[in-house]
Amino acid sequence: MSLQVLFEHENGACARPNPTPGDLQVAQMMTRKTGSLQHIEINVTNLETSKVFYDGFLTWIGYNRVMDEKDIAGWSNGDIQIFLVNCEPHYRSAEFHRKHVGLNHVAFRASSREDVDRFFSEFLSTRRITVLYGGPKAYPEYSLTYYSVYFEDPDRIKLEFMHA
Repeated sequence: MSLQVLFEHENGACARPNPTPGDLQVAQMMTRKTGSLQHIEINVTNLETSKVFYDGFLTWIGYNRVMDEKDIAGWSNGDIQIFLVNCEPHYRSAEFHRKHVGLNHVAFRASSREDVDRFFSEFLSTRRITVLYGGPKAYPEYSLTYYSVYFEDPDRIKLEFMHA
């Protein structure tokens, strides 16, 4: 793909007469706001177990699988990509805990409070996923309209589905 395709696509046109979906996806990603997150890579202890969890979760909130290899899997919603990587065996004994230095949690935006509640009842509850802090509720200390549910992935990485 040429740079001409990227720059002309930013203005709604495309230099190539029949650009592929991949051309357009790359062009869209290259025109995002500078400094925006582009991807997150999460090391997991068991890729197969985590793929089942994240495929269900990310598909439920609108992501599509874009990669599925032996030691890596990825999803995208068109703006950001999330990759899971099988952790090397000698690092698997160090369990993740959100209170250690590093990542505390990752929050995903919901379109409404009702979507948070529906996600809780249709996804988290039916799969018996560990839910934190008593389930969906308002967090007025964050903002007057903040509403979310916190939960854990198979490696106990804290995730959040929120609306504000």
